Amino acid sequence: MKDANELAAAVAGFRADAEERARQAVLDRVRAEAEVREQRKRRKVQLALAASVTLLLAAGGGFVWYSDWRARERKLNAARAEAVGKATEARLAGERDTEQRLKAEQARQGIAANLELAGDLRRQYKFQQAEATLAQAAKLADGGAPELLAGVKQAQADLAFVVKLDWRS
Repeated sequence: MKDANELAAAVAGFRADAEERARQAVLDRVRAEAEVREQRKRRKVQLALAASVTLLLAAGGGFVWYSDWRARERKLNAARAEAVGKATEARLAGERDTEQRLKAEQARQGIAANLELAGDLRRQYKFQQAEATLAQAAKLADGGAPELLAGVKQAQADLAFVVKLDWRS
């Protein structure tokens, strides 16, 4: 009996140790599973953080690129506008120059025609009409061909001299 009691106590001790080891194994397994879950959570948080940082950097880079692109576009548009302005200004200056040359040429032609007509009228003794024609030539010379004004003034002086000499006046 003593052996049976010792055996029963040994079996009970063995069972208690086995149950304790089993409980410890279950606790260790639960702790390990909890730690694995915790590491998974950490990795997910780290991955989310890394993705957020990457997204933030990409957005920042995109903003910098867009800002640079807009600045280049503004400079390019300003340069285009300046070039168009200069081209328009040059075209207008050329048109004004052409217009002035044409106006001067028309004035010269008008003056020449009026001087010729005034000479014809003077020879016909139509002094008042010749004087009006020379006045018109003087106006043309003032407006577009000032270099011919001296010749018109001389023709007016000649006409005035002829009028003084005319015996019919």
